[in-house]
Amino acid sequence: MFLWIVASISWSISLYCLYNMWRGKAAFLKKLVWTVILLCPVLGPLAYGGLFVPPTELSADLKAPEYDQTRHGLGDNYDSHPPEHHH
Repeated sequence: MFLWIVASISWSISLYCLYNMWRGKAAFLKKLVWTVILLCPVLGPLAYGGLFVPPTELSADLKAPEYDQTRHGLGDNYDSHPPEHHH
């Protein structure tokens, strides 16, 4: 009975880790390998917690700037039709 409790807790932790890992930006092969590892009761979550390194976030100076419609003259008055030119 004790082993079932430990295995159930371990698999619950594994499912939580798998959910978050697959939503993340790690490479597909890395996710696949860690999925197999996490299916091992007790040792899988321990290995994941100690060894898995998620990809780091880019620092603000390396990210592309956010596109601001108001800075580019589109603001609230954006019209999908180009302005008419009267000659």
